[in-house]
Amino acid sequence: MGDPTWRLSVTYSTSELHVRHTANKFRHEKRWITERDKFAQSREIVLKCRVIALTLVAILWNGK
Repeated sequence: MGDPTWRLSVTYSTSELHVRHTANKFRHEKRWITERDKFAQSREIVLKCRVIALTLVAILWNGK
């Protein structure tokens, strides 16, 4: 039949590996999501700056 403690240790180590793998995967996905969010935020800031600049140009242009 085999040693029950050995079977238990094998089960434990495989589940531990699975947990570690899932944690690493989650950490990697989380990092990727934060990178994507940073990119989205910087794009948003650039767009806001463009809108402000265009508004200022329009005000100055109409003021002449």
